[in-house]
Amino acid sequence: MQPFKGKARELTILIFEVLDAESPLNPYKILKGVNLLCKKRRLKAPYLHMVSRRLRYLADNGYLKVAYTERKESGQEVKFYELSAKVRLAKWLDEIDLERFIENVTEAEAVAILPILHVFEKKGDAPKAHN
Repeated sequence: MQPFKGKARELTILIFEVLDAESPLNPYKILKGVNLLCKKRRLKAPYLHMVSRRLRYLADNGYLKVAYTERKESGQEVKFYELSAKVRLAKWLDEIDLERFIENVTEAEAVAILPILHVFEKKGDAPKAHN
């Protein structure tokens, strides 16, 4: 799954890994998970403001959902994030063996999937096959 480029790509992937393992989480818990992964991979750990900014971007663009918010004693609202269906689908599509999928899909399942794919084909957003 490579929808991101540049410096933000690495942080985005780490955030997705943390939320895939456990969610929903608040930004501080996500930061702790990201820092653990950074330590294991010998990467530079990000600051909380970097993670918070990235979480807002990902939520605004449909990659994360705000599961719920809690109000702290100080009155500040804390958002708890989880992966959106869009990210889960992208992860699943990245991991599947397409040939095996086609061999095992039933006629009824194929009929259910085709209208969804045709919507993207009409928009011109469908991925093109490489020949």
